[in-house]
Amino acid sequence: MNPKVTNIFASLNAINRSSPAKVTVKGTIKFPDWDGVNDHIQGIAPMNGTSAHTGCIAGSSSDGAYFAAFQAASPNPLVRSVRIWPDRPGDYDHAGGVQLLGSLLPLSVESDKDGDPAVVGFYDVANLSSPVLKYRFNMPDRKGSATAITNFTLNTVEKALLAVYEYDPRYMRFYVADVTAIGGSVSPWVDAGRYTGDLLGGDQYQNFALVTNIANQAYLLGFRENEELHVFRLVTQSNPFRVTGMVREATYKDWNNVADWRYGVGAQIVSSSQIRIFGTDKDPSGSDNNYSFNIYIYS
Repeated sequence: MNPKVTNIFASLNAINRSSPAKVTVKGTIKFPDWDGVNDHIQGIAPMNGTSAHTGCIAGSSSDGAYFAAFQAASPNPLVRSVRIWPDRPGDYDHAGGVQLLGSLLPLSVESDKDGDPAVVGFYDVANLSSPVLKYRFNMPDRKGSATAITNFTLNTVEKALLAVYEYDPRYMRFYVADVTAIGGSVSPWVDAGRYTGDLLGGDQYQNFALVTNIANQAYLLGFRENEELHVFRLVTQSNPFRVTGMVREATYKDWNNVADWRYGVGAQIVSSSQIRIFGTDKDPSGSDNNYSFNIYIYS
């Protein structure tokens, strides 16, 4: 599970937005389709509960979609594994924004065929060198453009909350499950509402993160391509649990623009008092078995 934050706004206010640290991650694990990889990185999911520069990047490939797990520890920040979406190559792509819950990575991919649904696959990345696909579930429509995930307590039971963004029509679907069930081999997720308001319109949102405070109030962090971070409080009901709305609570501007916010950007929940923001370059550089990309850490 991820740490719950004492005061989300205090943690975000404390971030230095002007001087991010830079770490260059190198990779020698071959990408099956290098031209597709250079189409761009779409998301980054730092590992939570730590200040390590470790996590996953996600993106598009003409063979489908991919994620790469990296461990950016000095002196040799390395990619530890690469996974290409395995089903029907060419039919699924656009692995977008991502977030980790513990070692569980939900990865959404969109369908290129009318009538086929988007799919969310759940990978255990506890072993960065050997991620394991646990299960998948289908979305109602073709769009599954980014995911975000958190944990919260409901009536003494620890739950997991999943958000899946639909880039078109810019709505958000929510799913809920018991935390004890999400790491199994069968999907436990049930529908928990769909946000269809206009808060996610305007300049494009590309990446999201969910953060829960110690009072078990969940907030959605939305990263826009114009380098603004918007914080939304989720409005919920119990019995059954559902997300019934969102309220914009804060906007954070004036970020140093070395990272490309149209592509990979995400939140790392270090502890109950610290949140860091990770960004990436648009593209890896190099060749299919000797490449690198930068990550930028705002803390």
